[in-house]
Amino acid sequence: MSGFAIFNIEVKKPEEYKEYVEKVKPITEKFGGEYVVRGGETKVLEGTWTYPRTVVIKFPSYEKALEWYNSCLLYTSDAADE
Repeated sequence: MSGFAIFNIEVKKPEEYKEYVEKVKPITEKFGGEYVVRGGETKVLEGTWTYPRTVVIKFPSYEKALEWYNSCLLYTSDAADE
């Protein structure tokens, strides 16, 4: 069964965020991750939503998603406050 990593973020430093994404993308692919959602236009249909950017990454399994997440902690940046 697939595992997913879902992030709701506000990018405060676009240039640093771009560098962060470039570092994380190859690591994501190493763990079999595939970006399903990366930002884009959103519309709130009910309630409120305060995050302007959503990122969803699909992995082959829950375990792979956790392995990826733990490996990425080394690349944490304050470019995106989560």
